[in-house]
Amino acid sequence: MYKAIAAMDKNRVIGNSQDDMIPWHFSKDFAWLKEKTLGSPIIMGATTFKSLGYKGLPKRTNIVLSKTLNQSDYQNVLIYKDVQDILDNHKEAFVIGGAQIYKLFAEMDLLDEVILTKIEGEFDGDVKLPELEKGMKIVDEQEIVDMNKKDNKEYNLKFVTYKK
Repeated sequence: MYKAIAAMDKNRVIGNSQDDMIPWHFSKDFAWLKEKTLGSPIIMGATTFKSLGYKGLPKRTNIVLSKTLNQSDYQNVLIYKDVQDILDNHKEAFVIGGAQIYKLFAEMDLLDEVILTKIEGEFDGDVKLPELEKGMKIVDEQEIVDMNKKDNKEYNLKFVTYKK
């Protein structure tokens, strides 16, 4: 079973290709990501891996799908060149980004669950989240307020879980 987890703004922005970073920093959203993925395998692309400083997230099996990175260059991370190798070796995992990896798993109809943080705001960015939740049903929804550490403003966040 594969699940996607992502945060996006009102325009589905998830990042900025100029610096390969997300344009916000919400502590409660990061805590939500940690709560959901701790102890689980996580799948990411090379750009997401780069945005993490070429380090995986602690206490998770970190899986990177990349045609250019080599396993011998990184410790504590599994590098795969082909998505089928991931599927053969990991029967469940969270997809954590980026946009191309989300799109790949959606197009292959591999996502059983999508967990979104919907940020009630607009941010600068050109990387957008595909409509992973299309055709799924909302099974849980929570609303909170959190401070964005990048602009020191409060925003409403909605944690929404969708399932097939």
